[in-house]
Formats: sequence, C-alpha cells, structure tokens
Amino acid sequence: MMQSQDFGAPAGFWMRFLAVIVDMIIVMPVSFGLMMAGDPGIIGLIFGIFYQIYLPASDMMATPGKYVLGLKITDDFGNKISVGKSTVRYLGTIVSAITICIGFIMVGFTENKRGLHDMIASTRVTYK
Repeated sequence: MMQSQDFGAPAGFWMRFLAVIVDMIIVMPVSFGLMMAGDPGIIGLIFGIFYQIYLPASDMMATPGKYVLGLKITDDFGNKISVGKSTVRYLGTIVSAITICIGFIMVGFTENKRGLHDMIASTRVTYK
C-alpha cells in the first residue's frame, strides 16, 4: 500500500476543523433560506446530498471548505473517490458524531490523521 507522502501530506485535526467551520458559514445561510422558503424537506435533503456526497466525489474532491483551504478527499491511494465511497464516508460521519465525536477527534491521534469515518470508507484528507 502507498504511504500518504506519495500523494499529499495528511491534513490534521485543526485544519479539518477549520474547513468544517468554512462549510458551516456556507451551509447555514442556505439552510436558513430553505427554512424561510417554507419547504426545507426535500430541497434541504437534496442540498445536503449534493454538498456532503457529490462534491467530494466530483473533480473538486472536497467540500468547498476543504477546497478553499487546499485540502482534498481521496481513497487510500490518492485517487478521486466515487459517489458510493463518498456516501459511505458521509454515513461514517454520523457514526463519528454519535461516538461523542470521538470519531472526529481521532484525526488528531491516528496514523495518517484519519477519523473513524475515513477508516470506515477507506478515505483520507490530504493537502493538494
């Protein structure tokens, strides 16, 4: 298996946390706008799927927060992830959250700075 230095240094906890904050700055006004429109259900679901599943699997290889900070989400070998793998990663973030966020905190303490959701989906977050 290739080592992470072959395709980008792993992004650490604080950089990834900052990316989440940037994503929240983008997502919250859109979510608020959808709530004000009166029909946030299906539109909100579509927006969430697009943002959290499609964008990481697109040529952007990241959510906008990760993208502007120079990060990308890859498979174990540095390749673009599929929508299926991105979906598994997203579902893994739910597992990371329900473990009292220990799944996210693991990024600061694991080899190659992987969270539980990255381990579940065989993904990594690296610098471009």
